[in-house]
Amino acid sequence: MAPFASPERQAARRGLHSVEPGRRLGTSSARRLDRPSRARRCVRSLVLAPFATPGLLLAFAVLSLGALDDARAGPIAPAPQSAPAPRSGEARPTVIEPSHAASGNESRFAPWVPKIGAAIRDLERGKHDDARAVFEELLRLDRSNPIARLYLVELRIREGDFDGARALAGRSSRRREAAEPIALKSWWILGPFEWKGHGRSLSNAYPPEGSMARFDPLASFPGDGRICRWKEVEGPRLDFRDELEVEGAAVGYGYCQFVSKRAGWVRIGFASADGMKAWLNGQEILVAEGRRSIQEDDDLVWAFVRRGANHLFIKVESDGGAFRGYVQVHCEVEPPATDFLEAAIAGKKALAAGKTQDAEVALLEAEGLEPGHPDIALSLADVSLRRGDPISARSWALRAIEGRPGWAQALAIHAESLFLLENPVKAFDTMRAAYRASDLGDAAIHARWVEWARKLESPLEEALAELERARGLEKSGKKKEAEELIAKITPALEGAFVGLAELSDRAKERGDRAAAVALALRALDQLTPEQIAEHCSIEWLAELLRMARGDDRKRLLAIAEEVGVAHPSFVALRIESLSASSADAKKRAEIAAQLERHPSKDGYKVFASWLRDQKLHEEVVGVCRAGLRAGIISRKLRLWLGEALVELRRYDEAREAYETLVSEPSYETIAREALERIESARR
Repeated sequence: MAPFASPERQAARRGLHSVEPGRRLGTSSARRLDRPSRARRCVRSLVLAPFATPGLLLAFAVLSLGALDDARAGPIAPAPQSAPAPRSGEARPTVIEPSHAASGNESRFAPWVPKIGAAIRDLERGKHDDARAVFEELLRLDRSNPIARLYLVELRIREGDFDGARALAGRSSRRREAAEPIALKSWWILGPFEWKGHGRSLSNAYPPEGSMARFDPLASFPGDGRICRWKEVEGPRLDFRDELEVEGAAVGYGYCQFVSKRAGWVRIGFASADGMKAWLNGQEILVAEGRRSIQEDDDLVWAFVRRGANHLFIKVESDGGAFRGYVQVHCEVEPPATDFLEAAIAGKKALAAGKTQDAEVALLEAEGLEPGHPDIALSLADVSLRRGDPISARSWALRAIEGRPGWAQALAIHAESLFLLENPVKAFDTMRAAYRASDLGDAAIHARWVEWARKLESPLEEALAELERARGLEKSGKKKEAEELIAKITPALEGAFVGLAELSDRAKERGDRAAAVALALRALDQLTPEQIAEHCSIEWLAELLRMARGDDRKRLLAIAEEVGVAHPSFVALRIESLSASSADAKKRAEIAAQLERHPSKDGYKVFASWLRDQKLHEEVVGVCRAGLRAGIISRKLRLWLGEALVELRRYDEAREAYETLVSEPSYETIAREALERIESARR
């Protein structure tokens, strides 16, 4: 063997150029492959002993013949070894031991890794049914699976099914400190490769991804301006920029082997500054795009490890900033803690039995273990009402609504607390929201609403409650009963603005736009302009205007002008009949003044765009500047201001307007071209 041969060539001659994952170069078994055979050693001894005695020569001949026979018979099979022992100073693979071993055939669990990840994402998005189906199927496959049990218990707790969650959780277990994760320390890293932008770099398969199935520490790949070779480093914190002397944006790879004492489920925590991708035993387990904070366990991924050697391959990108990665393994899968469930169940049982004090103690314990759980907050609101404390009841009810928006029962208790605090207007509005949240079907909420209306001697509020019940009857197909009920309550509703407005909304729901507009105008007739401005939403008026025709539209426009509404729908309708002539200059000035009194971004844009089309450049300048002075942030107004000033040949002012757009990505080219034209015009 040539003394100056490269390490790759030496390895190839020894048959070691392709190393299976986990196999180390330079082990005793590798050195044995290069030793001369026993026959060659004996013959060499004969050649090198010309002065040996006849007896010695005979002995050497016998040994040589025996060695030659051995050589013809084939090589001696080496004793089986589980893994070559590392030399002194070499890093040993990290050893892990999952807390829950998998039962049955290991290969059946590998396809579940992406399914579990998708189910957890569904859970985070609120798609509980889809997530439940996946975890129930996994639990049928493996009755002792800790992941399925953990998330199904969490689902039942979220839904308030504490008894079902407790039964599924199994044996009692108290909360305890999480076990320390295991850091992966023995790594090989490679890079840099060309960065193609966020997302594209992760999706692009660079050459190293083609060799994941058979890791070769001596392999080299064409990279970004250099030949990339694997470099052995110590983890778990991987700094590609420092270790590989990388400048600027780049992509790098990492490989790590670790050994598991048994097959089972673990959670692997990943962290990086930019996008990251990971494969375990050839299966993709992580795709995380975009910039992120470099914190431990930015992404926690469930993964299935097999008994023996496991191979982790990562891909990390950097847009020019930090170029680092971090990986650690959580072997402990905590069983669902039952202390919260036991406290919650005890509290609800005590509440049902009327033991208010016992219920409060148990529920507060549960609240301390799981702060903000909506079912516990609602039960505590109920306890507060029973104790005659509406202020605490309102606070707990609001926490329940925050945790589960649109929850009918929580809204009803909130309304109850408001009623006790002598705020009937808000109480009735909240009770209506509760009844609508119950899909217009909770008879108890409706009965309570009617009871309050009668207690306060409010026929209008009782009629409004009956109108909501009529909507529920229509929804359930009982149209005749609904019509009879509405005919009965219509006189009470027509006597007030609110009642007429509700009848208008019902007509709109049924598709009768003419009736909806007529009823709304009757409602508006009962209010002064000041009351309309204070109590009527602009959106409601704009919707009426879109439905109105003929004289009804003129009446609504007159109301809008009187009230001073600057909604874009009103502005658009007012300018339909305008022209660019001087005869309409006064009307245009009125719209501009109305916008100044009630600034509206869309209103300004609608009016300025129309003026621009009419080539009324002086008025465009005035309207755009008025909008910008009012604090409206609009690049369109700045652009139209610059265009109008150029048309008026006020180049210095135009240049100032365009210079504010140079730093805007979508307007930079337009602004620079306009500035060049201004300079040309000035010359």
